[in-house]
Amino acid sequence: MTGDERAARADRLARANELLQVIASCGRQFFSYRGRVARIEQDGRMRLWFRDAYTDQLVYTHYRGRWRRFTGGGTNRDLIRDLCRFVRTGTAVPSARFGPWPAWICNGDLWGYGEDMKQVRDAAERLGIIRRKPRP
Repeated sequence: MTGDERAARADRLARANELLQVIASCGRQFFSYRGRVARIEQDGRMRLWFRDAYTDQLVYTHYRGRWRRFTGGGTNRDLIRDLCRFVRTGTAVPSARFGPWPAWICNGDLWGYGEDMKQVRDAAERLGIIRRKPRP
């Protein structure tokens, strides 16, 4: 991995962690526990780990099945998987992860964040984690 690739990956890692901060600061405060906020970390071998806010332990994010020491639900796990892929490859996270959802899916509020979901979605766009949708 070249120096430029390492720098780009470090930048994407910082942006992914900034998004986790936004998610933890509003709505139901996913990824937050008693002032501690979850984050994605990289080891010396360039592998990505998720530091769980509740357990404060590292969770290996490349297992296909259940993640040991991960305290979030399936929606949270899928988001972390997408964020790790974004950090590794630069592939944008699907914008559908952040809504808006049709009314038949949990009354249009899959995360239970209400109006705060717009703040999360705007942060994901601003950070370049999801692609901006064309405005009508």
